Amino acid sequence: MTLTEATAPPLRPARLTVARPAAQEARQRDARPRRLRRPLTAREIEVLALIADGKTNEEVAAQLGIARHTVKSHMAHILDALGAMNSAHAVAIAHCRGDFGPRRKIAWNPDVSYREVQVLEGVAVGMTDVQVGRKLWVSQHTIKSHLRRIYVKLGVSSRAQAVDTAFRSGLLVARNPAKR
Repeated sequence: MTLTEATAPPLRPARLTVARPAAQEARQRDARPRRLRRPLTAREIEVLALIADGKTNEEVAAQLGIARHTVKSHMAHILDALGAMNSAHAVAIAHCRGDFGPRRKIAWNPDVSYREVQVLEGVAVGMTDVQVGRKLWVSQHTIKSHLRRIYVKLGVSSRAQAVDTAFRSGLLVARNPAKR
């Protein structure tokens, strides 16, 4: 037996070898940036705008005269079409693409701190509390605390509405990646 053979890792069962590439492929697929698959329909833009205004699924359904599960279906299609992680991310993508068209501007809120803007940026790109916390070197509980303060300062009740308000007030600015 040579030294290389003695120090080589033991062989793995074939079953694990087959499962391993699939898991690696799934991680790589999830790590790839998502691409726009299709433009949003007028109804999907309408639903997303209402969600951005802070409406719940029930309120959107009542306002549009559709069922709650239809709103959920629209949101699933919106997330898929935009390649978004969640509704707040979808709102940010829609603002960057100009899908909402002209919307009423909101006055700048000078009470929002730089750190809170950093938290809003993380939320806008679809990060979870844990991911934003890791990026900013704080705990997820600190991020939740920042979000509660942001909600109060902006007068909003959801992440999607916070992102929408941040774009409309100028706290977040839509950037076109092609023009960097």
